[in-house]
Amino acid sequence: MWWRAAARVDVSLLGIDAEPLREALSCGVHSQDCVGAMSKLLCTCGNTIRDNTSSLPYKAAFLKDMHCEPFSDWFVGEVQSYVAAVERGEAHSWLLSRGYSEDYIALGLDHGNVLYDHIHARFIELRRTAYECSACGRVHLETVEDNMFVAYTPDSPGNSGVFSKKSDERAS
Repeated sequence: MWWRAAARVDVSLLGIDAEPLREALSCGVHSQDCVGAMSKLLCTCGNTIRDNTSSLPYKAAFLKDMHCEPFSDWFVGEVQSYVAAVERGEAHSWLLSRGYSEDYIALGLDHGNVLYDHIHARFIELRRTAYECSACGRVHLETVEDNMFVAYTPDSPGNSGVFSKKSDERAS
């Protein structure tokens, strides 16, 4: 699989810690399902919150506000830079300049997967995770330390399921 080979990528030029990404990419599942993931979190109410699959309705990934604009600017700049490199026939050089290995380049991934790897690696470094307890509605936010959480209790009843509600459901 492409993510196993991507574990050899040198992402130091991205300004991120490469070890969590390498661990995720070598674990045999898609990186978003593995990096910084915890398998269980015990809520104050006694309910166990499990994280053992993807697309959980009680889980969210978020960026701190201080990271949103810089990430967006970086995202646009990197996509524009990559597209320009491809148009000039310099994608190989672009990848090398950002620390990707010859082994990664030899995979011959399509442009979409290359950009996904590049952008997702940065997102993984910046994101935090939140879980909502399905029993009591407490929201557990990941702190600055990976896999450490602080819980917040809703002030009003009936606020459970905030992560699982779709935007069109909230409008009514």
